Amino acid sequence: LAERILKLAELGRKMETEQEKVTPFYISSVEGEIEKQAEAMVKKQKEEGEGAEGASTDGVEVTPLNSSAWSESGKPVGKWNHLDNFWKKYNKVLLDALSIEKAEETLRKENSDLQEILQQYFDGISVNDDVLKKDNPLFVTNFKVNLNKPLPVRREGEGTQNMTFVEANAVIANQSKFA
Repeated sequence: LAERILKLAELGRKMETEQEKVTPFYISSVEGEIEKQAEAMVKKQKEEGEGAEGASTDGVEVTPLNSSAWSESGKPVGKWNHLDNFWKKYNKVLLDALSIEKAEETLRKENSDLQEILQQYFDGISVNDDVLKKDNPLFVTNFKVNLNKPLPVRREGEGTQNMTFVEANAVIANQSKFA
C-alpha cells in the first residue's frame, strides 16, 4: 500500500504546475482568520487562568516516542487536522475538474450551434433533393416561399394606431428651407 501511494505521488508530481511545485498548499484567508481567533481564545484563557496548555495543543500529547505532525507555526497539529493539506489539494483538483467539465459542456454546445449554422448555410447555397424536400426560405417558386409558416401581416388595432412619424432631421431640413 505504501509503495502504491508513493508511485501515485510521483505520478501526481509530474502533473503539477510550477506554482504548485513551489507552493503545493495554497494559503486560505479563512484559515488565517481561524488561527487568529484560536490564538485570541488561548490568550483569553491564559488571562483567565484556565490552563491554556490543553487548548494550544488541541489535545495532542507530545512524547518523544510518539509520531506527530507540526504546523508551520511550530504547534502540534490536532488529531483531526492531519489530512488538511491533502483535502486542500483534493478540493482544488475537484474544483478544477468541475470547471473543465463546465467549459467542455459550453464548448460542445457552441460547437453544435456552429455546425447547425454551417449546415443551414450549405443547405442555402446548394441544390439537391434533400434541400428541396426541407423547408428553405431561399427556395422561391412562382413568388411563393417554401415555408409552412404564415407570412407576417400587420393587423389593424394592434400596436400603434395609424400614426405618422417624421424624422427630426427632415423637420430641421424643411425649416431651414423656409426660413
